[in-house]
Amino acid sequence: MKVLLNNEQKEAVESIIGPLLIIAGPGSGKTRTLVERIIYMLEEKKIEPRNILITTFTERAARELITRISERIKDKSVNLNELYIGTIHSVCLKIIDEYIFKTGLYQGYEILDDINQKFFIYRKMKEFKEIDEYEEFFKGRYLPTDWKKAIFLQKWFNRLSEENISLDDIEKKNIFLRKSYEKYSILLKINNLLDFGSIQRVALNLIENNSDVLLELREKIRYIMVDEYQDTNKIQERIIFLLGGENGNICVVGDDDQGIYRFRGATVKNILLFPENFPEGVCKIIKLTKNYRSPWGIVDFCKEWINSLQWDKFRYPKEIEAVGNKDVEQATVVKLSVKNSEIQWMERIYKFLLYLKEKEIIENYNQIAFLSISVKDKRMISLGHYLEKKGIKIYSPRSNLFFYREEIRNLIGVFLNIFPKITEKIMENPYNSDIKDYYRSSSVKIEKESKNYKELREWIKKKKKYYEDNFKGKEGLLDLFYEIISLEIFKKYLENKTMEVIENREAYNLGIFSKILKDFEILSKVEILTTENLERAMLYFFNSHLKFLKDNGIDEYEEPKELVPKNAISFLTIHQSKGLEFPVVIIGSLDRIPIGRENITDKDLEQLFKKEEYEPSYRIEEFDFWRLFYTGFSRAKNLLILSCIENETGKKIVPSLPFKRLYDKLPDVASGALKFDNLKLDIIENSKLKETYTFTGDINLYNRCPFKYKLTKIFKIESKKSLGAIYGILIHETMEKLHILILEKGLENIIEEDIFKIYYKIYLSLKESTNVTLGKSILNKGLNQINDYLKNEKEILNHLKNVEEKISLVEDCGILEGTLDMIIEENNKYSIIDFKTGDVPENEELLEGYKNQIKFYSYLLHKRKNFPIKEGILYFIKNQKKEIIPITDKDLIEIEKFYKNIIEKIKENQFQEKKYDKVKCKNCEYFHYCTLNS
Repeated sequence: MKVLLNNEQKEAVESIIGPLLIIAGPGSGKTRTLVERIIYMLEEKKIEPRNILITTFTERAARELITRISERIKDKSVNLNELYIGTIHSVCLKIIDEYIFKTGLYQGYEILDDINQKFFIYRKMKEFKEIDEYEEFFKGRYLPTDWKKAIFLQKWFNRLSEENISLDDIEKKNIFLRKSYEKYSILLKINNLLDFGSIQRVALNLIENNSDVLLELREKIRYIMVDEYQDTNKIQERIIFLLGGENGNICVVGDDDQGIYRFRGATVKNILLFPENFPEGVCKIIKLTKNYRSPWGIVDFCKEWINSLQWDKFRYPKEIEAVGNKDVEQATVVKLSVKNSEIQWMERIYKFLLYLKEKEIIENYNQIAFLSISVKDKRMISLGHYLEKKGIKIYSPRSNLFFYREEIRNLIGVFLNIFPKITEKIMENPYNSDIKDYYRSSSVKIEKESKNYKELREWIKKKKKYYEDNFKGKEGLLDLFYEIISLEIFKKYLENKTMEVIENREAYNLGIFSKILKDFEILSKVEILTTENLERAMLYFFNSHLKFLKDNGIDEYEEPKELVPKNAISFLTIHQSKGLEFPVVIIGSLDRIPIGRENITDKDLEQLFKKEEYEPSYRIEEFDFWRLFYTGFSRAKNLLILSCIENETGKKIVPSLPFKRLYDKLPDVASGALKFDNLKLDIIENSKLKETYTFTGDINLYNRCPFKYKLTKIFKIESKKSLGAIYGILIHETMEKLHILILEKGLENIIEEDIFKIYYKIYLSLKESTNVTLGKSILNKGLNQINDYLKNEKEILNHLKNVEEKISLVEDCGILEGTLDMIIEENNKYSIIDFKTGDVPENEELLEGYKNQIKFYSYLLHKRKNFPIKEGILYFIKNQKKEIIPITDKDLIEIEKFYKNIIEKIKENQFQEKKYDKVKCKNCEYFHYCTLNS
């Protein structure tokens, strides 16, 4: 199907050589232009996919590009898997993975999320306290607890990482910050960890300090495209220009009017001064100004808003135009407000929403979004509760309501009730009154619930007795969790037949709580409760761990493929809404003004980061304010509504002065200017994004038990890692590191001392990150097995072609991914080896799964690289036994049918079947669940 492009889009598509800046206004067909540009490069210009790097703002945007390219491209021989595509962070991770041996990391490293980064710093506070300047640094900051100090340090460590600040410059002004950051960086490396902020810094150091790596990357990457360039930061710009090299084929796309991420270190300077990185006249500038999203009324309103501020040189001039004829009869921007009464405001919004639904003006509530600066303020939360009580569901995952959800209060109540003596001690604590009130109400709630659930009542009674009289110390909090969710009161959340996100919020929240428990077990080093540690562990869990999380706030689940869930109105921050569009957008926060609050706690440190701002410092707040609301206003496709509780007296005038002139000109939603009979709203289409599937994590897991797949993969309920699993990771990662060394140095240059150092370095890191200790005899056994393997398998190792080969394959059913342990080559024929650390399984089903895995990897390798596959080999390192699996064309056809059948069932949400077997399932996390409910 031929895609029609306007003149500016066509010029952007065909401008391939040299630097290019595309200014893309709202709704201007930016994604379509990017897709067509990539296809033009691949099909018309015959550029190899591996020579193209594309970065996007979100992973979802990257998947959308891949999906649309795969659907549009005619030449199916083009290997889309070789495109470098993803967020800048994911591209940096890909570079790190390719050259990991030069980073000090090794395979299997983990990336700390925001909460775990806080806990990591908190656990290491003792080490920071040993720095001489510690006391002086925190003096006068009023951070009374180590937890608050950890959050404070996290903020500044991230600033140092993301803004690529010179530590030498920092040391001149604050030696503690330099020393503590260096200590933190060392601790991350020792534990084989990255945090989100350090990903880019590690990648930058890699390419800046290794000229061979940079040269190799430049040879591969000849063309660069960067989306949302207005929201890039200093370190990202540095990486892009380093990779771009001398050829300068760098295309950046963005809209300076939508630069809203300064608080994350982004600077609009990057896009405004992009052409100045090249000789005068070399950089081509193309403006996409035709808005295909919104009608004239919305476009004109957005233009009037952005032009109501004097921008001087700090904005590209542009004239955005809607496509189509102006309908002067139909208002598309209106106000929906009341005077001075919050109750009346909520009721008026409710009646308006109900009218739209009853008159069938909307098909689904997901056509409406309420955008504001924050979804955590009391007014937004009150409105959400009000609408939900009236029967209108709200999707607001960042409103800080996780700990107030019924299912979470019930879970916490159950834990408190089975440890009554510990609960008494929690309540005796003279501090923490807020959290005590929360625990008390949760405990009382579950006591009331137990009157209606006999099974729950009896289970709590049994567990109380067990912990008081017969406790043997064989389970942890996660084990208890698996039992608790087996009970009828929680089971109803997991047996829902519909898989819509909003209908399964409770199940997703159970998954989040399971991660809280798993993180606690690792962080506290209490994986198994014992008579010695029970009281100490539980008091710490309730008085510190859960309290910190509740104070910090936990986001609820956000489905990346369904950003606009069905049957609910989205309550989002304007930042969350970036890249989205809605038929109806209601904008709140009209009481705000562009004045920031000075943080006295940070004032001295802010001075350390003061750089010569491109924009005048006294105008930054208003620039950011105007850009933020411009972004929010321009999300509307058919109808834009400004809503507030008007107030014309007192200190706070609402709407505030920045909005008042435009707001006062708007007709009321009920004035007649908005003709509901003529109002046509777009529908929200189902996501068509291609999902990613692996053999172990998806295909084989589903094949063994669809119900477990649902709990593990869909609801994200955590699994426990056994001693056997940790031992397997240790053997696997050691062999992987040794195989890389063999490729670098040759087998003959590997000595036993190398093996010993690698083995124990990996073990100590695993011990730290998982809190699992392996006995001396087990460790010796593993080391001996690896030494025996290297001595006895020289034939294999001398034909080593590649190790840890990551392969992805874009197909109609989805994106297939796999990591091949080893590829060996002999006489131009290839064999794939997959290493197993256990015995050859007697269970035929398990062995068949292993064989299918090898066939799946053979299929990926053959399709991706057209390699002739001779055989697959299952190598059981424990006894050095090999299971040879010849690979034929018939095998590849059969495995293709096998995985496609399973993927189809996953897409159809066929998860109800429980493949329950008392013997086979005895070690499964959900053994209790299926025993009770089968």
